[in-house]
Amino acid sequence: MKIVKRQGKSEFEVVTGFMKEFNLKRNQFTYEIIDKGSNGFFNLFGAKPVVINFMLQQDDDGVKMFIEGVLKHMDVEYQKITTQKKNDTVLVDLVGVKEKGFVIGKDGRLLNSIQHLVNRMLLNKGIDDVQVVVDCEGYRQNHEKQILGKARDIAQKVKQRKRSYTFDPMRASDRKVIHRYIEKDDNLRTMTVGKGEMKRVVVMPDSDEKPSAENEAAKNPRQDEGTQNAKPRRRRRPRRPNRSNQE
Repeated sequence: MKIVKRQGKSEFEVVTGFMKEFNLKRNQFTYEIIDKGSNGFFNLFGAKPVVINFMLQQDDDGVKMFIEGVLKHMDVEYQKITTQKKNDTVLVDLVGVKEKGFVIGKDGRLLNSIQHLVNRMLLNKGIDDVQVVVDCEGYRQNHEKQILGKARDIAQKVKQRKRSYTFDPMRASDRKVIHRYIEKDDNLRTMTVGKGEMKRVVVMPDSDEKPSAENEAAKNPRQDEGTQNAKPRRRRRPRRPNRSNQE
């Protein structure tokens, strides 16, 4: 909660001036009159200004209250919810969660659902310049380290074997981690294949001519190192017709 103090000749003047200053509507803040002021003697001597404290609810306050309501509805026990704002991102961490695995869910799905609900709530309120990231006991940071470790291993294999590699389907946030890491290496490049939310990342050697592995990956997103090394099947020759049956 942010408190701003302003003063002026009248309550109306102070409130309207505050709204213009911060470009706010009346339902976006509350205020408390600290001093009603006075007109003084014949409106000339001893006049005192009206003093008002305005209370502005910050984005992280609303986010925290919303998540508290969601966790209460889910009967989740926790110690506290911390928020930290960095530029246009609000970082939320759920601390001391009793059933951490339940809140995170498989591959972070439930945690992502909570995060989606919070961002949807802000959009419904007309707040589109803030992005919320919800974490639980540092899960996202540990998960990103695992993704980076996998990307390092694959990058090394692709450079050594000169053959592309296709990751399993993953969500957009994980794909971005791989793209950011691989683009730092001038000898490698990436592409995304597949449809829907869960797409695949293909890592391939960088060259002037696109390798055939890239084309194969685009045709068959499930292609990986195992399928690339598989031998092609031989075509069976058609059987000769039985002349005795034809006669």
